[in-house]
Amino acid sequence: MDKLKTKKEYAKDKLIERSGTENWRSGKYCYAISSIIGLLYDINKVKGKCETIIRDICKIISAINGCKYIDDIMVDLNSLEAYKSLETLTDLATEKDDPRLIKQRSTAWFDIRSKAKVTGSTLYHSIGQDGLKNLKEHFEQVICGAPEKQFSEKVKDAMKHGVENEINAVATLFGKVIPVLFPGMIFCEEGCVISSDDSGNTFCVVSPDGSLRQDTSLLSTRMAVEIKCPTTDIHFQLPPRYLLQCLSQIEALNVNSLIYLSWTETLTSIFKVERNINLYNNAMEIARSIYDTSNPKRPNTLCSSVKTLKDEIERASKDACFFGCFPSAKVGKATVRSAFEVHTVHEISVLLNSLVDLHSQIHEIKREKATEAVVFICADLNRSWNKNLSLSSPVAWFTKGYSLETKKMREIAEEVHNRCHESGIHIPCQSFDGQLHNLVVRDSENNPLTTLQLQKDAWREVEQTKKTEVVSKFRGMNKKPKWIYHNENGSKVVVVSNYIRNFPPLKRNKILTSEKATPSNNLSDREITQGDECADNNTEDIVNDPEQDFGRDKEDSHLDEHISNEDAKCLLAMLK
Repeated sequence: MDKLKTKKEYAKDKLIERSGTENWRSGKYCYAISSIIGLLYDINKVKGKCETIIRDICKIISAINGCKYIDDIMVDLNSLEAYKSLETLTDLATEKDDPRLIKQRSTAWFDIRSKAKVTGSTLYHSIGQDGLKNLKEHFEQVICGAPEKQFSEKVKDAMKHGVENEINAVATLFGKVIPVLFPGMIFCEEGCVISSDDSGNTFCVVSPDGSLRQDTSLLSTRMAVEIKCPTTDIHFQLPPRYLLQCLSQIEALNVNSLIYLSWTETLTSIFKVERNINLYNNAMEIARSIYDTSNPKRPNTLCSSVKTLKDEIERASKDACFFGCFPSAKVGKATVRSAFEVHTVHEISVLLNSLVDLHSQIHEIKREKATEAVVFICADLNRSWNKNLSLSSPVAWFTKGYSLETKKMREIAEEVHNRCHESGIHIPCQSFDGQLHNLVVRDSENNPLTTLQLQKDAWREVEQTKKTEVVSKFRGMNKKPKWIYHNENGSKVVVVSNYIRNFPPLKRNKILTSEKATPSNNLSDREITQGDECADNNTEDIVNDPEQDFGRDKEDSHLDEHISNEDAKCLLAMLK
């Protein structure tokens, strides 16, 4: 609903701007603007109802779980026993020097992180998932000792916003989420976990934002917690760039899952990330191959495993379980006293009915408005019309919005055709206007059915190919030329050849500055073909003639200067 509201507000502002008058009510867009204002009113009304129902659902589930739901925007963490700070955990711990008890952003914590090659938050871009440039910058910082890159003011403000509101996200987790989803758990602050290389030096440092435990002991840890505070909208899907950070925290705390929390001032979204050992090990293997060697070398290219890993991360991030959105809270002194409440069956029944009604209202607001009707009319082949005779009759119709997928329209047309056949109506052919022409030129698998459509698809693919890629394809041809000879009257006659001496000359689009870069006009009249397959060679001799391979790479070194985009694409399209 927030996204829809943003779009409608943007449309309203644009229409008011285009009205060109001081009073938009007297402009030509007054009806459209009034319609949008009415829709915005309905959206705000539904949003308020959503927040009320979500709060009531959380209160009832918390009561069923036997937990107290803090029905207030302010949460006092210091007065709650289920919130354990590092100071409290340090007093209760037996091993005082455990790095998990080191306060984050303290001097000791920064000293530990400075010795690491990678951290949980830098693992993604340190192995090239964020581009080769960021990989090189990270390598120069941790291996060459280069100064850390200065962030822009916008990035600094976003980082400051995240640090300042992290405690508010913790308040939301404790007061709103734990009573509903994880009853009986306590939230504990975390320090860091150190992973060493084969030499015993610090290699990776992971600093979880917290953990959910059954008690204060480290062994009772059940889930890790990662908190993000975006400056725009909350996350409705786990961003792939944060997946490796989440997996590293799961492995660091040796748990099976992690709670990912995206906090804003109004709403907070909750995800559950499951353990994925194979994906994490693949990422760490790449990191160790770059940084954990006797003689680290700065990468100049991204290896194929990096690209494969990126696809795996994209898929795995979509598998994160979305629990839902919760009202956000902030740290402060509570203004409303929360207590255990008793809810009757009638209250729950009324709430469920309100939820059904809310879904209907949301559907009405978000559904696409119909712009036209599609009518199926049964008529004779001549499509005759007479005022006094019924020569055609509608058999089906439906409304549609601004667009209709070809696949869906094909299913509808086939269903109408089958219904007519079942009713004894023979339909020899169907006709429709041009916007549905893909029903004729493509099959159900979207493959072309006509030569023209095949040519269009080939040309569309070629148009998206860069000039350098096209030239590379041509250069890769005929690297191993073959000639098929046929003995005739004691002499050899060339029957088939897949080799030409020079690249075909193409028109010039610019004047060359080098006199040596003059294209050769000595062309062979032999046929150029792609690949090494030749004709039937049961009786003929297939010969590779190395003496006639004239080093095409040297002669073609200037081809990029002769070939324009259109020339190269035309040639490749003809070959396809």
